[in-house]
Amino acid sequence: MRLGGPIFQPFTTIAAEVALHQQLGFGAAYCRYIADKTQRSAYKQAFAEADIVLAEFGAYCINILDTNPVLRQQNVDEICRRLAYADEMGAREANGDIVWNGFTTDITQRKAAEDALQAHPDLRGIFAINDPAALGARAALETAGKTQQVRIVGFDGQPE
Repeated sequence: MRLGGPIFQPFTTIAAEVALHQQLGFGAAYCRYIADKTQRSAYKQAFAEADIVLAEFGAYCINILDTNPVLRQQNVDEICRRLAYADEMGAREANGDIVWNGFTTDITQRKAAEDALQAHPDLRGIFAINDPAALGARAALETAGKTQQVRIVGFDGQPE
């Protein structure tokens, strides 16, 4: 299981950002938006070399149900742009492996992970949105004997 969490401070270099993740023992990181394509490539490479998974690519606070059709379309376009960014930064492996997003409790996550393993026997990763979800996914992986095949990314920092 890889754990990570938000780091709310500015960084002057990518190396400093990677180093702080390592110092904190994080194996997963939120991926901030980087406009410059060359810098994005360097960011992705630096985290990969440190074996830190880029796991969070948010599209938060974007209202796709806005009553104004112009704003609604702008918001949908922004989400599509961010999804393309997530793909570029590795949310989906280059070989097509699925990175699967789970639910919020250990019980629902366990069942959802079991269903995902059944549907996708070659599953390589699960992004659990919180620790109970990660623990439920872990239980499903243990039952299926796939703890070495599938990596779990979870956030919150529960002692378990």
